[in-house]
Amino acid sequence: MANLEQLREIGRQRDLFHVYNNMWDPKLHLDRMINGRECRQIVAETDGHARWFRWEADGCG
Repeated sequence: MANLEQLREIGRQRDLFHVYNNMWDPKLHLDRMINGRECRQIVAETDGHARWFRWEADGCG
């Protein structure tokens, strides 16, 4: 089973959160599964070393 499918299976059984950023992208990402419902959003903009961030999140619809 692929990793993404494993995570989706876990997300059907319990809430799951993944917070990350990428070297090429100054955005802070939040992927989550709550009650089996998947939501991906950008929650903040950060500098490369997380010395500061600007909150952008307003929730998933």
